Amino acid sequence: MARDVKLSLQGNGDVEEAYYQGLRAGHRVLLWYNDDNVWHDNLIGLVLGGEEVVLFTPDDDLYIEKIGCRGHEGPVRLRGLGPRLGYPRGLHGRIYRFRNAIDDDVIKRVIRDSINLVETETGAAAPIPMYVVDSSGNEKTLDEFFGGRFVHRRLRPLSAPTVGAGTSIKASVTAPVPKNAFVVKPASQDHVWLAAEPLGGLQLGQEVSLNAESDVQIGDHTAMTHRSGEWVKVEMVRIEEASAYAEKRRSLFKTVSFAETSEGLLERLQPPEKTKDAPPEGGEDNEVRTLWVDTDEQGERFKRWRDVCQESYTPSYEQKPLDGPLTALHTMKHMERHGGDPRLWLATWMRAKHIEPNDRISHELKVLTDCLYFAGCFDQINAPALICMEVVCRRIQAIADAYSNPSKPSWENARVFSGQGTAEDIISPVFRTYALKKNKDELELLQARIKVRELRGGPAASGEDVDESNGPGGPKPPKGGRKGGGRGNAA
Repeated sequence: MARDVKLSLQGNGDVEEAYYQGLRAGHRVLLWYNDDNVWHDNLIGLVLGGEEVVLFTPDDDLYIEKIGCRGHEGPVRLRGLGPRLGYPRGLHGRIYRFRNAIDDDVIKRVIRDSINLVETETGAAAPIPMYVVDSSGNEKTLDEFFGGRFVHRRLRPLSAPTVGAGTSIKASVTAPVPKNAFVVKPASQDHVWLAAEPLGGLQLGQEVSLNAESDVQIGDHTAMTHRSGEWVKVEMVRIEEASAYAEKRRSLFKTVSFAETSEGLLERLQPPEKTKDAPPEGGEDNEVRTLWVDTDEQGERFKRWRDVCQESYTPSYEQKPLDGPLTALHTMKHMERHGGDPRLWLATWMRAKHIEPNDRISHELKVLTDCLYFAGCFDQINAPALICMEVVCRRIQAIADAYSNPSKPSWENARVFSGQGTAEDIISPVFRTYALKKNKDELELLQARIKVRELRGGPAASGEDVDESNGPGGPKPPKGGRKGGGRGNAA
């Protein structure tokens, strides 16, 4: 039976009396121990009376502790948190705190575990509190906090001991429960619960917070959650595998539909005839151009941009009409990280570049970003797999590059971003490379000749300007005459 248990104030040490006397399950306390140099943040799981409570620590430990701060055992100082669960000032020390935020689900689990701990260690019934404190610091009744009537059932063995003289406890007959079914637990470290079915208002691959009161865990990595009147399967997945979980689940259902007629089934099972227009074996598949169709809470066709980016991928093309790597997926992810979706990114970019909404370039970008936005959110296509969407993304990047300096836009790189040829590209790229290499070699040879002539003391002229009859050293003096300009012959 629920009852309100208070702690005793007789002979207590360094405690905040008002906070100490009003402690309830769900409250947070700061404790100081003589053998440590930090304050310890703890959650009260249950108040037992006297000086004893059940403490839940940041290390996930749960134990019974005396917090009267009398000095002979347990903590020596106790401080409470502020009205908004803020740490008080003037503590003169660091705080060993919880890594993650304490929510209502954690408090519910700690209260139930505390009751089980007390009954296991003491062998007596644990005091069920009348009031508890939720994660926001508000006081609620136990039934209100748990969303209904709180019923604690303690399973007893068939050979239960007698209570009092001549009084025995009857073994309760309960329906058999599968050994692998138990109360759902929070996801372990580095794991998350993800919806394995698009039911009950949940989207496939959406992270789910489970409720220990209404949900059931089956095994170590599977659970069933009750949402909108439907039971939905959820699975515990590693965080690094969460992004590919939705696509992995979809691949399990890409099988032949049983609603097909026998003729249609045979046609699908027969290998297609090879024609000259058919793609080669192992080539591109039409499925790469579509995503899993999602709807919003009202049942309308809609997919969040974050899910669009998560499900999209760039396939490998043996041939493509554009030069350079495909950039659509990078553009989509950048817009999601710097704005949320293409239209929000455009508003952020225009504000940073001081571009007015009536500017011509803003109208062009609005059309391009709307095309990309509706292609993912409504059409729900895999944009990186479509060359038309690659052209749209490259045009957006070309404009962003040109307006790197908004006061003086430069379109020098627009031709490179477009990746398409023009009428001026008649020169063969291979021959252009050959011509550039040839000119470079001739220039290096000419510079080497000039250097040699300078070292010999001759004129720094090219080989074409020097008369071959004069030799490499310049014109030679006539035979019998003096070399160079002398004083002349005697009369």
